[in-house]
Amino acid sequence: MPRILNICLVCFALVLSACQTSPSDNTNEVVLEEETESGVIQEEPTTPVKAPTPAPSTGVADILPYEIGEPKDLSPTAQLAYQAEWDHFDYLSNQMAEGKLPSSFSAEDQEFLRNFDETRSQTIYFVGTLGDSWYTGGGPYKLKASSTLDPAPPNSYFADNAHDFDLSTAWIEGADGYGEGEYIDYYFEANSPPVTEVLIHNGYPKSVNAWQNNSRVKTLKLYVNGDEKAILHLEDSRGEQKFQLGEELQSQSGDLVLRFEIVEVYKGDKYADTGLAELEFDGTGVLCFGRSTLVSMADGSQKAIEELKVGEKVWAWNERLQQNIPATIKRLGQQKHHDLMQISWVGGQIITTPDHPFFVAAKGWAVLDPTTAGRYQDFDALAQIQVGDQIRLAAGGSVRVQAIKKIPKPQMTYSITSLDQGNAFYANGLRVGVEQIKPLN
Repeated sequence: MPRILNICLVCFALVLSACQTSPSDNTNEVVLEEETESGVIQEEPTTPVKAPTPAPSTGVADILPYEIGEPKDLSPTAQLAYQAEWDHFDYLSNQMAEGKLPSSFSAEDQEFLRNFDETRSQTIYFVGTLGDSWYTGGGPYKLKASSTLDPAPPNSYFADNAHDFDLSTAWIEGADGYGEGEYIDYYFEANSPPVTEVLIHNGYPKSVNAWQNNSRVKTLKLYVNGDEKAILHLEDSRGEQKFQLGEELQSQSGDLVLRFEIVEVYKGDKYADTGLAELEFDGTGVLCFGRSTLVSMADGSQKAIEELKVGEKVWAWNERLQQNIPATIKRLGQQKHHDLMQISWVGGQIITTPDHPFFVAAKGWAVLDPTTAGRYQDFDALAQIQVGDQIRLAAGGSVRVQAIKKIPKPQMTYSITSLDQGNAFYANGLRVGVEQIKPLN
């Protein structure tokens, strides 16, 4: 009996195997059940699982924010307090205009006047930038967006809103969905100061509700004249976010066009529309001199700064050795400037940007506008140049500054931006700094 049972089991197994396999189907595919949108169950074979193919390298670099600022308080309470400070300052200013001395004010009012910054905007929404002095040399002259949300008076959402230094406005894309693939272009004239940094206020931050209800950017792709350059990852924050590019972006001929394309978003609580309140810039290239400034060459001659060539040798200052040395020019820069100054002394003058370092006796390195300290290599601390200061000369000694005045007419400016050694050269006989950007850490 067991023998007959075993034979039956073997026969059953052979029949079962024949039912599962046919000559026309030997792929051994797994059959799954999948429910379609209509609710009907259908059988659909899956393809064999394969190892993922690595994505090809595109050469696009990730740039992470190196600093995220605290959100600015734009609440109604903060606005009232901000305006009250300005009203009080105006009241005290009017009293002083009528002849009242500050010393006659109360101790609280005297302290208020000492601490009040009268150079700030009278609107709480205005944002200054790290690039305030950089903007004196240029900045974008035009913005264009791929789409714009239709205005809802009194609010508008144009591309220019992303560069008006005002947190109460924003560029908001107008495409269907969340705006992935939409972009905004910034146009810079040839020889504009080089861009090295991007500063962003994400979303629509004029109020907490507006910021939360509208979508914000999570990832931007940066294009430079049509070529993919970098990825910028943004935090979902109302604070300013700063991105260091690690190089100088500038065009010597034709426009420089920087495109920022929305790749990914943080979805808003109420609206799909994605906004950017501010996208601004900072950079280098503002430390320059006017045309015909004479540079001291290593052979003892002088040459107009606009005629210098890479590879030529100039008379330079070596800080470590504390002496003049011959140095080779590695890089030159030029750009058009709109905010130039003239420093005059007996027998000479020089046209310069407000933040070019000069070596001043008893002060060290100094500039007309010291707010840019720390942006350039070897110039972490900068004093302010004033009438009466003594600026060092190439041959030793110094000249006394007699006058400082603004040059209203814009003009092309030039500078040495890198030497093979030394951190200074001589322009119209004065010791001046080399504007070399600090390397990334």
